[in-house]
Amino acid sequence: MTGEPLQFALKFVPFVLFLELPLYILIWLGALRYCFRRTFSVPLEAPFYPSVSCTIICR
Repeated sequence: MTGEPLQFALKFVPFVLFLELPLYILIWLGALRYCFRRTFSVPLEAPFYPSVSCTIICR
């Protein structure tokens, strides 16, 4: 009786290693990539700001 829960738990080890672990790694790598890009990227500034005029005509 003492070995049954352990054997039951060990049945799921291949599932975790081969399916879930690569997905977790991809998620973590994507989050790290986003953080590094946001931290080390040069802020984008437009070289030219066009003037905008608004005219309201009431009759």
